[in-house]
Amino acid sequence: GRKLAWVGQEAHFEFAFPVREVVAQGRYAWGDDLSGVAEALAELDLTFLADRPATRLSGGERHRVGLARALATQAPIQLWDEPVAQLDVRHALEVMRLARRLADGGGTVVVSLHDLRAAYRFDRVLVLDRGRLVGNGKPHDVLTAALIREVFRVAATFVESLVPELPPD
Repeated sequence: GRKLAWVGQEAHFEFAFPVREVVAQGRYAWGDDLSGVAEALAELDLTFLADRPATRLSGGERHRVGLARALATQAPIQLWDEPVAQLDVRHALEVMRLARRLADGGGTVVVSLHDLRAAYRFDRVLVLDRGRLVGNGKPHDVLTAALIREVFRVAATFVESLVPELPPD
C-alpha cells in the first residue's frame, strides 16, 4: 500500500521472477510508477542480483529483496519482522542504518526482534512476555538484567559489545 509496508520473517518466492520485478511489486499501489525501484535495489545491495530469478537466492538475499520491496513502496510506516536475523554482519548493519535514516526522515519503523544487541540501536523498545507488555521506553532503561531474567528466564551480564558500531553516513 501507500501508507504501510510489511516484511515478514521469511521471504518465499514461488515464481522465478527477476529480483527487479519482485522489488517493483512494491510499487503496485502506484500504478505504472516504478520510481524508487533502482534506489531500493541499491540500498539493499541487490543491484548485481536484479536479473537473477528470486527463486535462486540465498535466505539472506531473499530477505533483503523483501526489505527492498517494502522500501520501494515509499510507505511512511514500515513494519519489519526480524529484519536482521538472516543477514551477515555487513548487511545487518546496513539495514539498521537504513531504519535510522527512515526514522530520521520522518518515517516510522516498527521492528520485532529477538536480538537484544540490535534492539539497543532503536529509539524505543517494547518488551512483551507471553503477550503482556512488560517494558516500554529507551533501550538502556528497559533492557535490564532483571527484565531479561524475568522475560527470557536467563541470567544476564552486560559487557562491552563486540558488535561494530554503525559508521556515520
